[in-house]
Amino acid sequence: MSQLALPHGIPTESNPEASSNFKDYVDGRPTPGVDGYGKSKDYITSDDLEKYWSIEKIDQLFLSFNPAIVLSTTDVFEHYLRTLSILAYIGKAGYIHWFFTHDHDDTRLPHESMPHGLPGGDDLYRAFSSNQWRFCPYEFNKPPYMKPLDANCILPIEILDCLSPLQGKCEHIVECLGSFKQIQSNKYTIILEYADGGTLLELFKEDKAPLKHQDRVQFWGKLFDLLIGLQRIHGLQSDGLKGLMSLSWCVPRLPGPDAASHTTVANWLQPPP
Repeated sequence: MSQLALPHGIPTESNPEASSNFKDYVDGRPTPGVDGYGKSKDYITSDDLEKYWSIEKIDQLFLSFNPAIVLSTTDVFEHYLRTLSILAYIGKAGYIHWFFTHDHDDTRLPHESMPHGLPGGDDLYRAFSSNQWRFCPYEFNKPPYMKPLDANCILPIEILDCLSPLQGKCEHIVECLGSFKQIQSNKYTIILEYADGGTLLELFKEDKAPLKHQDRVQFWGKLFDLLIGLQRIHGLQSDGLKGLMSLSWCVPRLPGPDAASHTTVANWLQPPP
């Protein structure tokens, strides 16, 4: 690993083994994901970071510097853990003092440009920016729609099929969890709720028709509920959608004797050529 000269005022680490141990920890816990170029990339989960770091371990790290880093370790753990992890991974944990005192917490990640006044300059920023993606996988608990993402951003997903959902929730339409555009590759990705029962046509082929009167009433009642989803699709306004080209009905396979009673609908829309 290349060494960067520390500017005046940046603490020097008297025990480089601490950063080395953390790098070994991260490299030993790869979780596979996919970047915007479709390439497999490893990342580390926030749970794994929290398993490694503790208030006491951060205290010990800060005391190993000359001069010792004096910061609120609780605030660092709660708001700067990923930033500290990136810096420790590249062997520059001493710079956490600058990030902390200039309010560059984890909400600023990933950094798209060099923070103004960063003491290490271009060399530090290149090392930081090229390694930050491993620590900043996309979080689906905050799913904006069509948010522009850097193609280096790692999506914690396994690619199965490509589908195109509508936005907005409906009980009878498979939920859209997020959609993204990777800037450099100009690639669009949409994440859907998993419907593991196949298509409605497959359900008709594989499952026996209901024989009891009660089962038939329930079956047709649930089947007609699909029209609610169809009405929702036709009623949605979109400047980019000229017409409904195709519709694929998807069924989540849930336990129970009457699989049709759990039927939902997902739309697969394609713009006209």
